[in-house]
Amino acid sequence: MSHFKLLLSIVAVAMSARAMPVDAIAEAVTATLYSSEPSVVTATFDSSEPVVTATFDSSEPVVTATFDSSEPVVTATANSSKPIVVTATAKSSNPVVGTATANSSKAVVGTATAKSSKPVVGTATANSSEPAVVTATANSSI
Repeated sequence: MSHFKLLLSIVAVAMSARAMPVDAIAEAVTATLYSSEPSVVTATFDSSEPVVTATFDSSEPVVTATFDSSEPVVTATANSSKPIVVTATAKSSNPVVGTATANSSKAVVGTATAKSSKPVVGTATANSSEPAVVTATANSSI
């Protein structure tokens, strides 16, 4: 069974699950997940506050962060010693910056997707000692 530590600015909660939804209501929300367990780690945030940050340290290959926010900054970071797929998705009615960063000693795929009814900046960064594929997608009605 997977074990993750979720650290919020005020509350520390230990859970045993593959997916952890977090209703983020503080101004700055930080979720940190540490996992040596099988392949999928998912964090979901619903926030009306300005800054949401998810950091993943995982020995497994797939990390996904999904953010639903009315505020402008969303960041997902994954650090792994194995091949990794890092996905950050930001959905917002306000201007959005969606950032996915993958730091790995192996091949990396980093994907950032931002969906917004207003202008969007989507960025993906991959730092790797092996080949990397980096894509950024922005879908906007403006």
